[in-house]
Amino acid sequence: AMGFAWLVTMAGARGVGYAVARSGPVRVLVGAAAIVLLDVALERAAPRLDYWHWEGGSPPLANFAAWGGATLIF
Repeated sequence: AMGFAWLVTMAGARGVGYAVARSGPVRVLVGAAAIVLLDVALERAAPRLDYWHWEGGSPPLANFAAWGGATLIF
């Protein structure tokens, strides 16, 4: 289920990139930014919904860097 959710999220980010930019590299960057912004929203909601919790209360910046980096690769 998680893999499918990732594919759907990536497809949505790709759509955002195509809607916002004409240049291929800019589309990729916009899509990666969209994924990171979605993750910021998820990280705020997850503890309230009791999905997961971060030690110290906040996710480390490396979490967001990993999401952005993985998006750039794929």
